[in-house]
Amino acid sequence: VETGIGALTLALVVGVLSGLYPAQIVARLHPVRALSRKTPQPGRGWLGRGLIVVQFALSAVLVVVAITMARQLDFMRTKDLGFDSDQVVLVAHKGDLNPLQIERLADEIKSRPGFVQGVTGAWPAPGFGGFSPMPIRSDENVLRTKPFYVSPNFLSVMGIEVLSGQGFDPNRPHGVLLNETAAHFFGPEDLIGRTLTGPNDEPMTVIGIVKDFHFLDMRHTVGPAFLTTSPLISKPRSRQTDQFKYTLFRLDRADLPAAVEEVKALWKRVLPEYELWGVSFLDESFAARYWEERRVGVVMGWMSAVAIAISCMGLFGLVALAAVRRTKEIGIRKVLGATTSSVMLLMSREFGWLVVAANVIAWPVAYFVLNRWLAFYAYRIDMGMGWFVLAGVGVLVVALATVSSQTWLAARTNPADALRYE
Repeated sequence: VETGIGALTLALVVGVLSGLYPAQIVARLHPVRALSRKTPQPGRGWLGRGLIVVQFALSAVLVVVAITMARQLDFMRTKDLGFDSDQVVLVAHKGDLNPLQIERLADEIKSRPGFVQGVTGAWPAPGFGGFSPMPIRSDENVLRTKPFYVSPNFLSVMGIEVLSGQGFDPNRPHGVLLNETAAHFFGPEDLIGRTLTGPNDEPMTVIGIVKDFHFLDMRHTVGPAFLTTSPLISKPRSRQTDQFKYTLFRLDRADLPAAVEEVKALWKRVLPEYELWGVSFLDESFAARYWEERRVGVVMGWMSAVAIAISCMGLFGLVALAAVRRTKEIGIRKVLGATTSSVMLLMSREFGWLVVAANVIAWPVAYFVLNRWLAFYAYRIDMGMGWFVLAGVGVLVVALATVSSQTWLAARTNPADALRYE
């Protein structure tokens, strides 16, 4: 935001200067000379043209930045998380639940089918805190890995894909599932069935490998993780209880507000002793992590619009001054047979090149700024020069529309009026 505010402030200053330049030139004209079109020609107005180039360069930078921010936000919103976050609600409540209480909720759901597909417990849930990475050891290697203590049905409720092996088996309480990243570290070829040394020096048998899923936002790569139904493996010794901090429901109804109300009613029937603090959608919780980026994107969009408007006002003044200076030339061209469109093209071409030059300056600057910003994200879009060109063409079209509105009036001037005093 600070970069955008600085660019907009500079655009405002340059806009005022480029507006004052033609105004100051016109104010110095003698009334008689102005009426006779015998205006002085103090150079070719390189100062005014330079200011216009700077303004449109700043505008082009802001436009490209705003477009790229919007594309990155859309990419993060639509990227596959490795699990299905749609219609999953997370219940915030007082205290933690044990597996038997999760089963009571599941039994109530089965007795009232139709509004919830399932319920599961987890500590942590994807996107929410949890314990620090803990070491897993083989005979040769050690890997610090994110632990997830979950209910046996966690995979089905969350839609996490098992790539090889099997899901949780109640007959194998020390069985664990590794994600792809952890499996790749230990070598996935002969990993199923191997016994590793888990946290707290507990033995753990690899029974399956699951698809990588995002348990942090897009600023971080998917790290190694394992899932287990055993608190002995997944929790530090000081916190080895069988309780879950997070309870998640998968809804099964098009009318989501009504389904949420039914979840609240279900909770109060089954677990009235656990105060219900709130219900939130998991996909919205992930999206909320990018609130700052959305705010900056909106601000940058408005800044680019304001900067373009200021640039066009300065350009309008400069074109108006050029039209006054070239009234005699335009009149002579019209007498010699020039058409209105050819006169407009002549003047538009002169100022169009200024905007082209502005884009040539703006693109490297925008690329540098955006490359620095995108470096904060482990998962990012490819900027692609096509979007730079598209933004440049858009700015050029707006500039030419501004120029055309003034050159059309100049080109439509009657040659007799233009040459009356010659």
